[in-house]
Amino acid sequence: MYRSPTRVKPPVTRPPRLTLADLIARVTAAERTRAGARREEVFRAPPSGERLPSLPVKGCIVRFAMFILLLVALAIGGLFLLVGGGVQEFMVDLAQSTGLSSGTPEQTVRGIEAFRRGDLQTAEQELSQAAVKYPRSALALLYLAKMRSDAGDLARAGEYLQTAVVREPGNAIAHRELGLNYFAMARASVSRGGGERVANDYLIDADRHFAIATSIDPADRAAVGYRGCILAELGAADESDRLLLLAGDGPWQQCLRVGPGGG
Repeated sequence: MYRSPTRVKPPVTRPPRLTLADLIARVTAAERTRAGARREEVFRAPPSGERLPSLPVKGCIVRFAMFILLLVALAIGGLFLLVGGGVQEFMVDLAQSTGLSSGTPEQTVRGIEAFRRGDLQTAEQELSQAAVKYPRSALALLYLAKMRSDAGDLARAGEYLQTAVVREPGNAIAHRELGLNYFAMARASVSRGGGERVANDYLIDADRHFAIATSIDPADRAAVGYRGCILAELGAADESDRLLLLAGDGPWQQCLRVGPGGG
């Protein structure tokens, strides 16, 4: 009887058992591989045409500038307090000097009061400082111009008034006073023998500022009346009569001719 040969089972080969050190090494290598992939994703070059987000540099600069301005304001305030001022007075002064607040600055008020009581030296000192300290206000310049006109310095008065209308182009009084200054310059030109042409140039400038003053404040009788005088000198008799009638009684009715043959 035939018997099949006995099958020999192949020996079972088992993989070597990993030690704890081998397991740690494999896990660490896998983590490094994944971390490297993540780094490649983070640091990959942007696609063509794609811009990376920029840092908010402008915002940082603005905040830094505001911080510096705050430090400067605090330093000025501390100095002001050291010389005896109050916090409220300092804030009002700062707001008026920068144009953030209206009202008459205290230094200008002191200059006007000195002018009214006849202390011209103190008035000029206070008003000159106020004119520099408050570059948006024309009031100090108007009083300085008045003082120069009273002293016979029409040229210097005119410079103050020209600056005043630049600072406050909507100030009817500033334009009216500049018109009066040009009117006085016309008369002075005739008396010095400057000629009718020079006088007429001053009259034209005067008429322009009187016209601006009346357009800003139609109720300014002085501007209306003196413009009537100017137009009479320039030969516009009908308009002159209308304006003089509209202005009514006033010193403008006594204006003298500034051209040849004037009174």
